[in-house]
Amino acid sequence: MRMAFNAIEFLKFDLETGNYSSEIEGYQEVANQLNSDRRLNKIIMYELKVLCPKALNLSLHYGNHTIHRKEKPVLRVKDTMEANSTTVLHCRAYGHYPAGISMTWDRNGQQVIEEEVERLTLPLPDQTYVSFLSVNVTPMAGDIYTCKVTHSSLQTPLTFQWEVSGLSEDDSSHYRGDISSGAVIAISLAVVLLVSVTFFSFVIWESNRRARMVGEIFHNASDA
Repeated sequence: MRMAFNAIEFLKFDLETGNYSSEIEGYQEVANQLNSDRRLNKIIMYELKVLCPKALNLSLHYGNHTIHRKEKPVLRVKDTMEANSTTVLHCRAYGHYPAGISMTWDRNGQQVIEEEVERLTLPLPDQTYVSFLSVNVTPMAGDIYTCKVTHSSLQTPLTFQWEVSGLSEDDSSHYRGDISSGAVIAISLAVVLLVSVTFFSFVIWESNRRARMVGEIFHNASDA
């Protein structure tokens, strides 16, 4: 174990003898004082000979697991319409590890320049990452936009095409499409409407039933 300041060694601890020494004038006195506590020096020898190697081996074991860990991303693409009649294309890569990933948008085979895209990578609770790549487009007839994802866990890049007429799958084995927000809203409204009609129908039926029962009671009472 060596101690240095500004790259100049001033103290050294010998694991064989359990003694401090110094070749710097004035520090040998410090070394002699440290050597006077033999019990502490034995503890230091045990830590350096036994505990430190175990801790280092454990760190290397988990470090190698992390270094060699590979998680493939899942590619999703969706589009949203903006108020100014432009369309935003969102390419998302979910669950990849390590964080480093390459994502590009191509317009008719030509890569969209970096200034026109927005990208972001965020950590997920399972210690993987999700990456986003968005681009604003003004759809023209015949335009084809392609999202391309390259990652160290993939043997071949993932790609997905978006056409003006809609989305078309380029690699079904890796794509899971999103339901559009409009469809989600429509389904939600339909469910709410169905529940509401069922509920009010039941209320009306129950009210009529109770009214009939009350009428019958009064009618029977009057007959008596």
